[in-house]
Amino acid sequence: MDLDSYKWTNRLLVVNSSAEQGLSVQKKTFAADPAETSDRDLLLLPVSESESELWKKFRFQNGEFKMLLIGKDGTIKQEYLEPTPMGSIYNAIDAMPMRRREMNRK
Repeated sequence: MDLDSYKWTNRLLVVNSSAEQGLSVQKKTFAADPAETSDRDLLLLPVSESESELWKKFRFQNGEFKMLLIGKDGTIKQEYLEPTPMGSIYNAIDAMPMRRREMNRK
């Protein structure tokens, strides 16, 4: 999997898929308000150990919940070590300069 294809198009929540319970909770939270995630061009991407390049890059550990918010520029903006309410993630996104410009255009 190559994240470059998302650059300048989407923000990503990259999640360690081996933390099954945490991933399940985060998926439900993410799916609860599709209009908000869509408005922010946000995608949830579980990463498994079989995708070893990303697994190593993000230093995921088997069974440990870790989620990274990656901006449209491809850089890590936030790291979360437990399932996180989407409101907190939206606040982090909405504070980003690129997102503020997007909101001003609407």
